[in-house]
Amino acid sequence: MSLSREVLRWIQSLDLAYSVKNVKRDFSNGFLAAEIFSRYYDKDVQMHSFDNGNGVRVKKDNWQQLEKLFKKLGLQDLSDADEIQKIIYCGDGAAVAFVNKAYESLTNRKVQIVKKPAALASLPPFAKDTAGSLVRNATARLPEDADIKSTQNNVLEKLEEHERTLQEERGLDPERFSNTSRVRRARGSPKAVSRKAPEVPAVCVKSIRVKQVDRSMAQIRSFLNSSDASAPSAESPSSSKEPGRSQQLQAGAKEGGMKPSGWGGAESRVLDQTHASDTLKVLNQCVAQGLSKAGESEKLSLLPGEAPIHALLAQVTRKREDQVSDASLVQVLSEVQRQAGSIVHSIVMASPGADEADAVGLSGRYWVVSDVFCVLLNELDKEAAPETHAKAVHAFESIGAELSLQDASVAVPLFLDFTLPRLRSRMESSMLDVRAAMRVFSAHVGDASAPSATPRLATVRMLQGALDHADLFLQCLSVMCGLENEIGEDLLDLYMDYAIAGMSRPKQILRAAAVSMVPSLIRLHPKIASRLLERVRSLVWTDTSAETQAHIALACTALLRADFEGLEDERSAAWETLAITSGPRAEVTVRQLAIAELAELTNPSEPRTTAASDLGTAAARMLVDIVADLPDDARARTLVSDADFIPSGLRMSIRPPARLWSSLTIAKAIVSKVQNREEDETAAEKEISDDPAENMSLALVHLLATAVAKEVELTHETEGETGSVLLREEYVEIYNDLKDHLFVAVCDVDCVDFALDVLRGLILNSSLQADILREPRLQGILRLLFPTASSGIVADKYC
Repeated sequence: MSLSREVLRWIQSLDLAYSVKNVKRDFSNGFLAAEIFSRYYDKDVQMHSFDNGNGVRVKKDNWQQLEKLFKKLGLQDLSDADEIQKIIYCGDGAAVAFVNKAYESLTNRKVQIVKKPAALASLPPFAKDTAGSLVRNATARLPEDADIKSTQNNVLEKLEEHERTLQEERGLDPERFSNTSRVRRARGSPKAVSRKAPEVPAVCVKSIRVKQVDRSMAQIRSFLNSSDASAPSAESPSSSKEPGRSQQLQAGAKEGGMKPSGWGGAESRVLDQTHASDTLKVLNQCVAQGLSKAGESEKLSLLPGEAPIHALLAQVTRKREDQVSDASLVQVLSEVQRQAGSIVHSIVMASPGADEADAVGLSGRYWVVSDVFCVLLNELDKEAAPETHAKAVHAFESIGAELSLQDASVAVPLFLDFTLPRLRSRMESSMLDVRAAMRVFSAHVGDASAPSATPRLATVRMLQGALDHADLFLQCLSVMCGLENEIGEDLLDLYMDYAIAGMSRPKQILRAAAVSMVPSLIRLHPKIASRLLERVRSLVWTDTSAETQAHIALACTALLRADFEGLEDERSAAWETLAITSGPRAEVTVRQLAIAELAELTNPSEPRTTAASDLGTAAARMLVDIVADLPDDARARTLVSDADFIPSGLRMSIRPPARLWSSLTIAKAIVSKVQNREEDETAAEKEISDDPAENMSLALVHLLATAVAKEVELTHETEGETGSVLLREEYVEIYNDLKDHLFVAVCDVDCVDFALDVLRGLILNSSLQADILREPRLQGILRLLFPTASSGIVADKYC
């Protein structure tokens, strides 16, 4: 039984993952069935939940999910347990019947039944079942839980039936079973055999020589990294009689064209100038111009016949005493970044007089550039010279991006063959090196929409094959996910599968890497990726490391930031999780990160909407609570910083919150917190309180001073100079609500500086100048600070 032409055309129109060739085999695991229903019910069917495998366990799991889906959609009549079992075990006609029912249910059409020609009254003997085929078919139809006795009875019954059939056929057609019918009779006299053997014509084959062309980058890489360049491998084309490209490089090595580089290890080599002269010329020019701009050209001492770029690398690796400064090296890398187009042009364009059809030319010139940057990335100290290391990464990114623009078909293979192996050892020991390498790799991948670009999913698979290490690949995948600007459905399934698998890994660094993928997935696909939040929440108590908790906080804020309807329950769960990860018992570094993320939420892109306003208010209140519980030194570092900083124990930078938040929203949240505390306190508690600024602690005064200062700074940048600019009228109401606490804070030795900063900002930049200066409490404080002889007031020692 087979599918009709109409149903086949329908299946082909759905653009499934693979075409249907054998119906009962292709539909046995349920993957294609799930894909068909995903075309009609895309919100109810998630393809990443189905496994395209051949195991019985996988098939049963997929069909169990489909059974639940059918019940949900009211399509229980499509299949029952017995029919599903027949489909799983490739029963005859079971898959075809299911597909026909699915076609009728989804398209509201009837399958046209094709009438087959009448079967023969009696099958020919060779087409009839044998005893073995009958037993095999009988056992295949038995249920899984059938016992041995019932199986034996069923088999014996089939064999007895087969024996009775044979007996009946012997009676009806005895000649078929007689021995005489099997005797072969000659149909005539045999022909005489000729005694003379026929002549066999001689065939002469002229030997030819085939010139083998080496286009395998793996062989070129093996040759370049071999410790003995003069010993060709068994698979190398140099074993042919005709001299190939590898033998030409070997000949150049004997003449002195190839020599140890001195900085890349025993396996590194400097290519013959005939293969990379243009590329080396551009790199040497960048070195000369960069050192000239830095004024350190004389510090680069060259050995006889040594290229400037090689001399610079020798100094970077501390092979020589005379060192160029980090500022000069940054200048050189800036020049390389500026001339990235010229460097890539020298790599991909043919050189005069060279056989550029061979892959050695292109690969060799790229290897020169890759060798330079691999040395820099491996040798530069990221902690001692972070700016230099970052500049090297940016320069290499520029070259990779330019290469993907000029020839996208070779950019990724070149990186995987020549750059990744040199960086791998550092990547296995440091996540920072993984981030640097994957940024360069993403630049080589380039724009996925380019005509000759490799598909994104294919590049990820190529990276997986090149690494051949599950843990390292997961870390690389987490970095790549954060660099994505657009993720297709297939790539989304891949990222989500690895994120789910990584959260259950025993290593903490792998769990953190898996969770770090969630914010990017939520940013690009909030509805689908929000389902990962439940798995993320399970790590709040099981993995208390600072890095994992920080990524959990980022995932929560990413979901809160997502502009997508229908995620109210997920947002509530995100607020609860964020409150736990940034609570008083959390690591200080995690709380600092949460403050920066919440600060950005207080300043939404569409502040006029009600949802955005409510989100900003809730974020500001949580931010105020977190700041109030921070230690003094951590709070000062967080609020005062004007640039990104990396706290100890956390391998990610934190943005300064004051540059991200809405100062007015923060000030209103402080007012709300102080007023709530006033309402909660009883009269008895106020009487026994010894702290005069209990309702407005040092942390709150510090936060208010920072908010007012940033509001004044922002107003000056947009409107004018000090003294002529007025803050928004909302600050008048904030002052009236908090003025009692502010003047109490002025009399406190710890809070006085921040309180005066608030008053100074309001006096000089708002309409409150006259009201504040006429305030009796301020005048009393001034009299204590500057007493006169006639007043008889003694100067207060605290003031």
